Amino acid sequence: MTDQETRLRELLAYHGADVSQWPKEVKTLGFLALRRPNLAAIIEEEKRFEMQLHRRNEPAVPQDLAQRIIAASRMQPSSHQSAVGELLAEVRPAALAAMMVLGFAIGFEMLPPLSHGRDIAAQASFDDEGAIL
Repeated sequence: MTDQETRLRELLAYHGADVSQWPKEVKTLGFLALRRPNLAAIIEEEKRFEMQLHRRNEPAVPQDLAQRIIAASRMQPSSHQSAVGELLAEVRPAALAAMMVLGFAIGFEMLPPLSHGRDIAAQASFDDEGAIL
């Protein structure tokens, strides 16, 4: 595909197949394209495609469809929310406390040491009056 064909396809996708309705900045390009057989064929193909789209019989959408969908989604809890709720309902407070303590212990065990074997006060910097910087 040439650069001209690519550019024409972009213009057709953006402005449609009716070149006479294009903005004046690009309308001349559309009319020039109609004079070249290979580009005119692309425009005709786009016209046929647009006609097919306009001929389609879409089913009628009820006016209140969006409201019905929203209302139905509010009535049913999501499976994620209900699964978490069921899990928490079955966990005893003592077991939950034990899990939290174990989690903290594992977390603190994985932290690197702060002082690397030295006193933390030795790492602090002091000014002339003894205040920590």
